Amino acid sequence: MEHLLDIEELCRILGVKKATIYAWIYQHKIPHIKLGRLVRFRESEIIDWIAAGSRSQGLLSAPIKKLKGSSYKPTIQCDYVEKIVRGAKEHVLRRASQN
Repeated sequence: MEHLLDIEELCRILGVKKATIYAWIYQHKIPHIKLGRLVRFRESEIIDWIAAGSRSQGLLSAPIKKLKGSSYKPTIQCDYVEKIVRGAKEHVLRRASQN
């Protein structure tokens, strides 16, 4: 049987907070399984999701719009997010190769 990640494991792997994972689940941006009230993640699906660059899954697909008449600037640079995703991908792939 394939290893299922719980939310804490996935948070450590991706380097994000639980609230972020729950938001992605709600927005259907990350593959997940609901087991009653529990949420689990198939390791292979997460590897594929990360390998897809996350852009096609919606993580970074929303355009950043500048509001008219404002000095709005995004707080997170795409390079930073991509670095996190790259690190998470490497971590998951290392773990998968150990099994």
